[in-house]
Amino acid sequence: MTQGLFKKLALAAPFVVCLPLCAFGADGSASDADEAPKIFEQFSLTSATTEAPSPAPCAPAPAAAPCVGAPAANCCGTANCCGTDGCSSCQHSTGIFDTCSVSLGSLFSCGDNCCPQFISGVEATMFYASTRGMHADASVENLRLDNTVDLSNSDGFDRFTFSPRIYAGVQEGCWAVLGRFWYLSDSTSSLNPLFPAPGSGIGTYSDERLKAYTVDFEVSRSFCCGLSKVDVFFGGRYASFEAGQGLDVSRLTSPTQISESNVFTDFSFNGLGITTGFLGRTPIGCDTCISLVWGLRGSVLWGNANRAVETSNSVIDTDSNGAGGFSAQSSDCATAFIIEAQVGVQWDHELRCLPMSAFLRVAAEYQYWDLGSNGSAIATSFAEDAPGAATSSGSVGNVDLNLVGLTVGCGLNW
Repeated sequence: MTQGLFKKLALAAPFVVCLPLCAFGADGSASDADEAPKIFEQFSLTSATTEAPSPAPCAPAPAAAPCVGAPAANCCGTANCCGTDGCSSCQHSTGIFDTCSVSLGSLFSCGDNCCPQFISGVEATMFYASTRGMHADASVENLRLDNTVDLSNSDGFDRFTFSPRIYAGVQEGCWAVLGRFWYLSDSTSSLNPLFPAPGSGIGTYSDERLKAYTVDFEVSRSFCCGLSKVDVFFGGRYASFEAGQGLDVSRLTSPTQISESNVFTDFSFNGLGITTGFLGRTPIGCDTCISLVWGLRGSVLWGNANRAVETSNSVIDTDSNGAGGFSAQSSDCATAFIIEAQVGVQWDHELRCLPMSAFLRVAAEYQYWDLGSNGSAIATSFAEDAPGAATSSGSVGNVDLNLVGLTVGCGLNW
């Protein structure tokens, strides 16, 4: 078997050595190319041979039939279905982008586009949410031992949370109409049950909740500014916001006596108004599919703000009891302001047979909600029956919300 293998290698050796030599030897002058066809013509390296140009990055593979409205051979560029070249309006003629290819300008072309295009996206927003303007305090005191168990919350909801955002619309040429929906809902609670040790049992409960969402309907117009594509939009917005908190402290103030204090606060706003802003994309360099994304949005809404506070306290013994409670609420017309800012990076990839691009975006985002300063609600109550005493108080004033975090999204655009 080994001898047979050596025999095959010996027979193949001349071909291995001669094939490259034949390839170089077959290279003749350009004048006798027609008279003597070359067996290895594709490997000819004569001076008459012209080097083929480098292919465009991500050039599409040849197809059996051409795509309808297929873009140019560029992994980022998105040509329009009419085949018109809008690069001239976007090509930066001076500065750092002088050497950029025309196809890069096509990416941000907002020239004549005769085909309506569907645009959509879905995003996951991850925020640290913090509410301000709500205060709650509950405490129970043992007068004989002169010590107090106190539970307080001056921040409301204050933690990390997640929320989705989706949008969809239709674009034709430089104009687009789209709807957008963002929804945030989260809550947290902590329970430490009452431990029934005579004279020392303590139980606490706390709860915070937050709910906010926006519904937008807007019209946008695309502009080119150098190599940047900027979408300016204007439309209507409906926004809803709810926040609340609850505290409860229970304590055995004697072997036969239990004292309890609790407080609840609530705030809600619902309003309708206008929203406007811009979102821009600027390529970070030549012949790249990665762009810097930046944008700002402002909204003004008019609606109703409702505030409510409830406090109650009780001291229960076998032979005597004490109780106290109070509540307050207000409902006022209010003007709310929402500011949103975003900056990040986006990667685009054209779809070969559709006049649009798929994208992946990662950006830092900040939102500030000022939910009106008209109105307030304050309540305080007290109960005492020695040795136990319970006190609770709560207030709701000018409530605002800060959201700081990250947005990760993907979708289709042009």
